[in-house]
Amino acid sequence: MNALFGVGAANAKPRLLDFYSAEMLELALYRYGLLQWVRRLGYVQPRVHIDILPTGHRFRLLSGPVGTEDLLVEAILDRIRPP
Repeated sequence: MNALFGVGAANAKPRLLDFYSAEMLELALYRYGLLQWVRRLGYVQPRVHIDILPTGHRFRLLSGPVGTEDLLVEAILDRIRPP
C-alpha cells in the first residue's frame, strides 16, 4: 500500500545488508577512529556510499568532491542464508 503512494521502499535509501544506513556506518567508522585516521592522511570529506548490485550490497568509503572523489575502501557483501 505504501508503495502506491510513493512511501517506503521506492524512496528509501539503500541499507547495507538491509540494516546499516550510510549514516550508521559513518558513525561506526568515526567511533572506531577510522575517519580520523583517514583525515590525518590528508583525505577530506570522507563519506560512505551504499548501493545494491546484483552480486550483493556495495559499501564504499570515498573522499573529495563528488565526481572527482578518491575511492578509499570498497567491499561487496551478501548474506548467506542457511537452507
